[in-house]
Amino acid sequence: MTLSEHINAKNLELFLQVYEQGSFSAVARRQNVSPSLISRTVYQLEEAVGQALFYRSTRSISPTESGQLFARYAQETLHTLKEMQTQMQSLKGEVGGVVRINSAVIFAQKHIAPYLAALNERYPKLQIELVQTDSLADPQQFDLTFRIGPLNDNNLRTKIIGEHRTYCVCSPAYADRYGKPANLAELARHQCLFYKGTNGIVHWFAKQQDDWQQLNLPVKLTANNAETLLQSARDGLGIALLPNWMIYQDIQTGSLVPLLSGHTLNERIDRQYILAVYPNHRHTPTNVRAVLDFLSEIYGHTAYWEI
Repeated sequence: MTLSEHINAKNLELFLQVYEQGSFSAVARRQNVSPSLISRTVYQLEEAVGQALFYRSTRSISPTESGQLFARYAQETLHTLKEMQTQMQSLKGEVGGVVRINSAVIFAQKHIAPYLAALNERYPKLQIELVQTDSLADPQQFDLTFRIGPLNDNNLRTKIIGEHRTYCVCSPAYADRYGKPANLAELARHQCLFYKGTNGIVHWFAKQQDDWQQLNLPVKLTANNAETLLQSARDGLGIALLPNWMIYQDIQTGSLVPLLSGHTLNERIDRQYILAVYPNHRHTPTNVRAVLDFLSEIYGHTAYWEI
């Protein structure tokens, strides 16, 4: 069995999906095929290279050292093929091909999905694969990733879309019933809504001069979904700490009111940004650059969601 018989773009893509998902069945569901077909594709690749690419058990699979090396070359090979396609299309004045985008679910719903139709109008030969995840995905597996965090990854190219700022907010009904806290001491007497992830409650911090102080506040609700916190704040359940890009429309319409305008509050003590990151290849593919430039044009030099 030769390499050329089974190593093609489709099989490499399937291999990388298995590598990323750690499951034949998950990839099969995504591709709408049988798990045995995915397993057979990987087996054929292993036969072609003469080495096992995954450790297999009854519950999970994980890459071998050879599998990790194969994944790196598979990524580079697919990137080269994609770059060739986009460069050839650019010679004809066209932007096309597939661009894989990863984003947090809520950010994608609010700030990517509403503009896909307009993107298609500008670049009709473009195909977008939008993967929405609330867990942190590997940006090397995508052409373009939108994430929230500090500027600390030197292995990726990064464009700052805007600053991630959080605000204490409540509904007008809540403010009428319980009043607005005038300072941090009064905030401690209110009902607060917290995000709770796998590591527990995400506490709030207030900046006092140059230092950050963790606030000890009463917990009315914890949820592992920010949209639940947003809706609960709209419904008058309590005070939430939510980002500008999520609540700017509620502030504009008056369904939420900002509180403690003289204080800086956050869930992280380091400065947070909304970032577009993409693999640090020598040449950014034309179609990836086109998508990033299009969305950046919409977001504006100062992002439209700034409060």
